[in-house]
Amino acid sequence: MESISAPPNAGVRPLAWQSLTFNPVGLYDLCRRLGFPSNPAIFSSFRQRFDTADVAWFTPGLASLPCNEIGEDDFYPDFLDLRSNTPRGNDGTDVRNALRRRVKELTFDSAAMWDRMFGGTTLVIHVDGTTRPGSPRRPEFVKTNVYFPGHLLRLNDAQRYSDTISDMVQRFIIDIGLPTIERYERCAKRHWPLTGGRIIPLPYPQQGTQPPAVPPNSSTFVYHGRPSILIVDSDSDDDFAVLTSRN
Repeated sequence: MESISAPPNAGVRPLAWQSLTFNPVGLYDLCRRLGFPSNPAIFSSFRQRFDTADVAWFTPGLASLPCNEIGEDDFYPDFLDLRSNTPRGNDGTDVRNALRRRVKELTFDSAAMWDRMFGGTTLVIHVDGTTRPGSPRRPEFVKTNVYFPGHLLRLNDAQRYSDTISDMVQRFIIDIGLPTIERYERCAKRHWPLTGGRIIPLPYPQQGTQPPAVPPNSSTFVYHGRPSILIVDSDSDDDFAVLTSRN
């Protein structure tokens, strides 16, 4: 029979409803509040659905909240609350990565439901604020998680969709992804020391305009940034050529 492991700092009794926040204790206490102890068999049968519903519990209204509460050089309070309620070091990183995956899956599944039920088309592009230690701030060292309806990439004119999505993702990485990473590092320095890696990792492998879906034949993808291309513009015999960047 399925069970839920209690986080180390969970109390004997669950937190009050209004005190629940998105962190391991909040999720655990939500399960206790929603009746897991009374229906463990039902929980076991529908574990994935319950896990998704637990994450969704904390999402209503977030996109409609005013965004002027956050400073230019700081994180949302939610970010800091999550970090303060997870362990330090690698254990905490593993916990937050697991929660990140659950939020990503809920986001992509919600986008897929929107498209399947109502016939529209949704594109979701997400870039993390963190990169591998030692990574230069260049697009080929950045990857994105992408949702796009997979069936559109398997039609007769699929190449048109593939090229468009690839170009949009590349532009997103350059114009939004790299500044996001820069801002994350600037904000992080206010809260803890950052140690850059001494070894520069290899760039992510280059892909075609349409990377394979993960899992196969699904609507979720991982796109890698492409290196910028330098073009020499020189229509004369000038000693100095003009370099322009094409992405």
